[in-house]
Amino acid sequence: MPSWTVNEPDLSFWLGDLPLFYQPSRGPQIRFELLYKDGTDSTGEEAMSQQFMFGEHWSSPWRCYILTNSGGAVVFVNGLGGQTTLAAGTPTYRYELTFGATNGVPWIDSPSGARDVFGQNLTDTNGHTRSYLTQRYDPSGNAVQLQYSTTNSGTVLLLDRIIDAGGLTNTFAYTNTGAYFMVSKITDPFNATALFEYDYDNVNPPQLTAITDAIQLRTTISFDGQTLQWITPYGTSQVRKFFTTDLTYGAQMAALVTELGVRTNLYAYGDIVANVSTNLSAMRPSTTNGSVFSFPNTFDSANSNTRGTFHWGPRQYAALSSGARAMLDQGQFDFTQFTAADYRVALQRHWLIVSDGQGQESYTRTLSFERAPSPDGTVEGQITWYDYVGKTNAAYQGTMSLPRFVGWKLPNGESRFVYTLRNSLGAPTNIIETWNDNAGNLKVRTNILIYATNNVDLLIVTNALAIRVSSNYFNAFHQVITNYSSQPGSSPPIVMTRMGIFRRPLTSVIGRTAIPGPMD
Repeated sequence: MPSWTVNEPDLSFWLGDLPLFYQPSRGPQIRFELLYKDGTDSTGEEAMSQQFMFGEHWSSPWRCYILTNSGGAVVFVNGLGGQTTLAAGTPTYRYELTFGATNGVPWIDSPSGARDVFGQNLTDTNGHTRSYLTQRYDPSGNAVQLQYSTTNSGTVLLLDRIIDAGGLTNTFAYTNTGAYFMVSKITDPFNATALFEYDYDNVNPPQLTAITDAIQLRTTISFDGQTLQWITPYGTSQVRKFFTTDLTYGAQMAALVTELGVRTNLYAYGDIVANVSTNLSAMRPSTTNGSVFSFPNTFDSANSNTRGTFHWGPRQYAALSSGARAMLDQGQFDFTQFTAADYRVALQRHWLIVSDGQGQESYTRTLSFERAPSPDGTVEGQITWYDYVGKTNAAYQGTMSLPRFVGWKLPNGESRFVYTLRNSLGAPTNIIETWNDNAGNLKVRTNILIYATNNVDLLIVTNALAIRVSSNYFNAFHQVITNYSSQPGSSPPIVMTRMGIFRRPLTSVIGRTAIPGPMD
């Protein structure tokens, strides 16, 4: 059955379905996931008729590839409705993916140690070559294989088979709709099937209109230009989008999602929003406590009424003022019709910006702060603040999407934060957090994590008492082959080897000797 989400801050609507999946005897789970993303195709690849398709606006992680675009950039079309520019050896800003090639065959590594290999090439009629996914390795080295064929005199690439890490085969069948080759059926090794139906107007790329999953539950999908509707055996759901531009307040947009006719969610974005606090510096946490600790931050508390999104869940939607509800019931949207209390009962998110180097700024998907819904429409909800390494301006995003600071200012005025230093793949190396001693004094404590040179395998963990609590040895597949764990007063350390698990004496870093004993 489909599930939905609205991505902020652009309010793109996503509909996802998982009509067929299973867990092989080993290796990655086989998941035939489909993702619908509304709006303009950001990749420019959805209507490319020289590859297998699932319908306009639909993507699948099994259809991902690397290409060099017309501007000369190496781009990863990720099968998730988006794309990422790659640079050899340099982790991407988001998701920390690392790109490289072996004997001319490109690959992408994730921070977990998993690797995707792109060994199937197809050159289109414009001379652009795409390298498609052929192997998907998990961190333990188990591989899923993808096999392809070509049709239409070798100009169209089709995915024929996916072979799981246990050697079992999944097959694909197609229907030829106009110039497009659409996936019509997927059959797993146990003869479970997923079926796909399409509509074609002889002008636009085919539209996916129905999905029948492995237990024969059928979902139909339709779009009338403004409202997307999906009907399952459990009822009808829909999303409606609104777009306006105001000379005073700039761009405004909203998404109104109705689930099964009983639950309503409203999402809204505004360049500038009236009736919202413009400066939240009084609610910003401090990361300095006299001579006890001092960590500089660049929390963005100014212009908090700009670049904002708001989410009213079913409970918050029911609490909207009568004027706002009446406007929405009439199929209209205007930010100025919401009262200050309406905004306070919403979940508010504020987003950092990026400059194109030529004076143009735009919002990003990097979060500045998040304010929880007010409990009564009067008191501001608790704010969670985020800060990032490499920021050149409080309002700009940094050089890594994972936060270095997550902080709060509590209702009693005290500050709390977690300060995280990371390696190049985003893994935490130092985790510094606040705490109060018995006298109520605010202090910080640090946990230290040390990794192998690959920045993936966690070798040593040292706790806030400077005690080494864990040491690991790994094989080439990122698997722990030996683990030493020792803490004062704890059970004897566990040693994991290929032969099994047992306890053994171990002298810890504080000189205590663990006594061997049976497994608990």
